[in-house]
Amino acid sequence: MENSVKAADQRIENLESKQAATVREKQELLKKPKTLNIIRQNFTALLSEQSSQIYPSQRDNVQL
Repeated sequence: MENSVKAADQRIENLESKQAATVREKQELLKKPKTLNIIRQNFTALLSEQSSQIYPSQRDNVQL
């Protein structure tokens, strides 16, 4: 009987550990779209800044 209690306790600890790891992984995955959006905004801002520095005759060749 005591062995089954020990096994159950170990199983509970294992599941709690897996749950904590899953929560951390979910938090990391939720950060990715935010990070990608920031990168996209910075990239777009850089392209806009660069295109404003190009001579008017060359602007037609730049695609944003």
